[in-house]
Amino acid sequence: MILDQWYERAASQPMRVVFADVDDDRVIEAVDQLNCRGLANAYLADDSESLLKQINPEIIAEATNHSGFVHRDFDLDDSLNIAALAVKAGLADGCVAGAARTTADVLRAAIRVLGTSPDAS
Repeated sequence: MILDQWYERAASQPMRVVFADVDDDRVIEAVDQLNCRGLANAYLADDSESLLKQINPEIIAEATNHSGFVHRDFDLDDSLNIAALAVKAGLADGCVAGAARTTADVLRAAIRVLGTSPDAS
C-alpha cells in the first residue's frame, strides 16, 4: 500500500520538524503521533527562550532588522517567527504552520526570515 511505503520512507530518515501552532490540540496530537511512530523528530516552537539560545545572533539580527517586505516589529515571542528562525538556523528541516494562523501570517514569517529564491519574481 502507498501509505505504508511513505511511512517506511519517513521512518528510515526522520526529519526534524518544528510546529508553530503550539496551542492547537490537533497540532499537539500530530507531534505526539509523529514522534511515537518514528516518522519525524517533531517538536513545538513553544519554548522560545530555549530555542533562541541555540540560534546564531546574526540570524536573529537579520530577521529583526529587515527593512523589506514587512515593516512591523519582529516579535521574538511569536511561535511562528521562532519556528521560521529554527528552520533558518538549521535546527529544523521544515516547519508546519497554519492550523491556527492565517496563510498571510505564515507567508510573512517565512519571507521575513527565510527570504525568497533569488530568481523569484
